[in-house]
Amino acid sequence: MSEAGVHILNHETSPLDTRRLVQTLTRALLDGQDLGPRGHHIRAVGLNLAQLSREMQRAAEAFPFDPDMRVELDRFAQAIGQLAAVASTYRS
Repeated sequence: MSEAGVHILNHETSPLDTRRLVQTLTRALLDGQDLGPRGHHIRAVGLNLAQLSREMQRAAEAFPFDPDMRVELDRFAQAIGQLAAVASTYRS
């Protein structure tokens, strides 16, 4: 197994940085590199998604959207919440 480096990403990542990271990870996966366990990362993303879902639901309640838009935002927030639940319980 290869040594894995830990990289802390800024909250503001440019599109160029994102493309570079995706290209690097794609090359590593195509080369068959073992990137190590990612369960803790996936669970952490689940926590972030859960927070996003809650914030979206609060925002949808606070803004004067038309009823159809409110329903769609609520569905989207629920879908994010379901994704968060899956990610939060991921075991590697």
